[in-house]
Amino acid sequence: MHSLARFSLANRALVALVCLVAVAAGLFSATALRQELIPSLELPLAAVVTPYPGASPEVVEQEVSDVLEAAVAGVPGLVSTTSASSSGLSSVTLELEYGTSVGEAQREVQQAVTRAAAALPEDVVPQVVTGSIEDLPVVQLAVSAGGADGGEVDQDDLVRAVETVVVPDLEDVEGVRDAALSGAGGQEVVVDVTPAGQAALTAAGLSPEAVVSALTANGVVVPGGTLTAEGRTLDVQVGSRLTGPDDVAAVP
Repeated sequence: MHSLARFSLANRALVALVCLVAVAAGLFSATALRQELIPSLELPLAAVVTPYPGASPEVVEQEVSDVLEAAVAGVPGLVSTTSASSSGLSSVTLELEYGTSVGEAQREVQQAVTRAAAALPEDVVPQVVTGSIEDLPVVQLAVSAGGADGGEVDQDDLVRAVETVVVPDLEDVEGVRDAALSGAGGQEVVVDVTPAGQAALTAAGLSPEAVVSALTANGVVVPGGTLTAEGRTLDVQVGSRLTGPDDVAAVP
């Protein structure tokens, strides 16, 4: 230890030069390291999301979740599966081994789900979802517009312009993988009860809440049991969906 101290004191210039070289090498290495604000990271997870409108949680579990869990049990690299069944929706989550290619796993899961489609209720379409850090948006833009006369632009016209002009132009920018519009208002049907309608409801011993109950009870497809014919068991569904203002107006 004493010899190292004596050597340092006797060769102060050399020691200072070595320190400067070490600092310069550290600064050069720090600037040469690759740095990413949002590095690419694939999570070893996949999910099969299946809407089943009008079905109770018990029906969703028996007719959808259990079928899909059995179908994906043979996917390579699968560690475990968990399912959640709620009213009108099934979600099956797959945990995969670390190092598994998420893209390849998604194809395997999609093939397994496709093979199981025949065992699912009619009009039930599962969707396989995978995700990574790259799916998070890195740039978010807000859009507003005013008319040539200084007035406001109709929202539907603005949404149409963004969808047909702005989004395609952004997708054509080099390095952009995807661009999507969110937050646009949807269409709705407003039902007003006229004074004559209120009088008719009162004469029939009903209140305006009866209109809400009638609309809630209609336009929903619900399971009605099963029917066995020619050795096959078929699911029976009752009701039909409301597809437009005319269907709403026709509700008794």
